[in-house]
Amino acid sequence: MKKFTSLLLSIILLLSLCVPASATGISGFEKKMDYKEGQFVDVPAGSLWAANVKTAYEFGLMNGVSNTEFQPDGSATIGQALIMACRLHNTYYANEATFQAIGAQNYLEPYVEYALGQGIIAKEYENYNSPISRAEFAVILGASLPNAVLPAVNTVVDGAIPDVEKGADYYDAVYRLYRAGILTGNDTKGTFIPSSNITRGAAAAIVSRMANTSLRKTITLDTPYFAAVPIKQLANLKSIRENLSDVELTEAYNAAVQIVAPYAGMSREEQLYGIASELRRLAEDGITMIVVTHEMSFARDVANHVIFMDGGVIAEEGTPEDIFDHPRNERTRNGKDSQAEGRNEDLRADLLIIDGHFLRGGGIISRCLATLDLTK
Repeated sequence: MKKFTSLLLSIILLLSLCVPASATGISGFEKKMDYKEGQFVDVPAGSLWAANVKTAYEFGLMNGVSNTEFQPDGSATIGQALIMACRLHNTYYANEATFQAIGAQNYLEPYVEYALGQGIIAKEYENYNSPISRAEFAVILGASLPNAVLPAVNTVVDGAIPDVEKGADYYDAVYRLYRAGILTGNDTKGTFIPSSNITRGAAAAIVSRMANTSLRKTITLDTPYFAAVPIKQLANLKSIRENLSDVELTEAYNAAVQIVAPYAGMSREEQLYGIASELRRLAEDGITMIVVTHEMSFARDVANHVIFMDGGVIAEEGTPEDIFDHPRNERTRNGKDSQAEGRNEDLRADLLIIDGHFLRGGGIISRCLATLDLTK
């Protein structure tokens, strides 16, 4: 009897060793379904999302809306995003959840319970059939996998994504996925469009990149995005528009943005130094400029002739040395002393190149406006 029991235990042990354990980690993502070309009539071979739909389907992460349709241009829903996230998480951690629901109407219930239990979502949603925004999709999908499988492979500095503002509840999730090569944005600037609904085709691209590291994308956003104040919101718009056509104003605005943009995010001193350098370069090209500014140190540094205005009239004019080293007018002296002591109440720190005529060969090329406050 003892020999029989020992033999039985040995056989059971051998059989248990022959049963393969579920793979964990990124290696757990493997082909589970067969995808045949033309399986979905609305995803023809070679179309934009065809490869992503194939991968997402084969890995068991997404299904069609029917046996023959995928609806790649249709909006993904909150419930569909939750299913993808749960399947990613379950496969990666080999939790072996079956997501079996009781009744067709309750098919989402096991996914919701799993997502809440695993920390993929913090609370339930009112309507899981509602379209999901790109921002919310990034938050939910991002919560499905750990940092270990989403290492940073791209350089995306803080503030570089044009429409993802610091402090937004999706900021960290979006930047994490950009850096991991999961997201790349919708243009060369990396624009994300967080509030728009995400399509099922785009969702397939994201979920397939999360499961298959070879599909991840390269993007570099190494400069904080410069968001200039729109023309219509410029504080000095009324004075700038005088005698200017819309075309001239647009040309002037674009020229100003090009001058200021490289120095966005820098300190005040760095901005002034950079713009002064740009103006010197323009002067060396033979361009004569009339610059209106409240920044005295800047005027002294770049001008070859200074006109000091007080109350709408010329109070004093001359070389920078005349005005700043040997001022004759009391108002000029007070302004100079105020700046030296760090008091800018009267001489505001705004740099305004308001009505500068760019002259070459006697003809006005454009009127340029620029301000360090364009980033407000």
